[in-house]
Amino acid sequence: MQLSSDLLLEPGLDQRIAQAIERRRPALKDRIDSGVIEALAEYTRQLSRWNAVHNLTAIESVDEVIQKHLIDAMGAWPGMIRCLNNFAVEHSLRGRPEGNSPYAIDVGSGNGVPGLVLAIMSPGLRIYLIERTSRKAAFLRHAAATLGLSGRVFVIAADVAEVQLDERDGCAIILSRAFAALEDFLDRSWHLSQQQTRWLYMAGRRDQVLGLTPFQGDWGYVHPRRPGDFCLESLETDNALEAERHLVWIRRRTS
Repeated sequence: MQLSSDLLLEPGLDQRIAQAIERRRPALKDRIDSGVIEALAEYTRQLSRWNAVHNLTAIESVDEVIQKHLIDAMGAWPGMIRCLNNFAVEHSLRGRPEGNSPYAIDVGSGNGVPGLVLAIMSPGLRIYLIERTSRKAAFLRHAAATLGLSGRVFVIAADVAEVQLDERDGCAIILSRAFAALEDFLDRSWHLSQQQTRWLYMAGRRDQVLGLTPFQGDWGYVHPRRPGDFCLESLETDNALEAERHLVWIRRRTS
């Protein structure tokens, strides 16, 4: 079953997205303006059109697009903004040259969740969307161009292990949803990071994340193959979804 084009093209799509935000993400309601809502609606329309031909996603309704793509990705937004702000402060305190603005990397971006959705919501965000499946990478390029984001959203059609970026010093965040197990995500993206980089892993059930364990009344993380390289910065539970979602923030362990 494919998304209904009639529903996606109706004028009320913007309103449905706004209502979902008010219901599921009330804390963000006053921080998301009408221009962002319109762009999210256009992203949803483009996904529907491409999905009808290229079979990009198994979602079956507009409400699922809104809930499982848009609302889900929005859960990462406050933490991402906080991380970018902290990165800028750390960069300045360490006397690093300003150069280009910090950037994020979405590994296994798929249909643009969370990376493209976060780019729509964050006008100043530079982000690399890494997606090795050619038809999905083509959709990401098309959507970024249609939404006027090509100047700061860069699509790389390759396996993350093969990607090299010249400006690694500006990498603030590496994030992923449904790409691989946490330890594999960290291993395969390590070469793109630097000392201040944070990783965001959008996990489902907490008990299925290998290495995440209770520690002194809180939570800790030990990488099963590289216990000395990573540590848990924070673990957030996202209750806005019907399915279980945990945001696992990881950083390099300092010596």
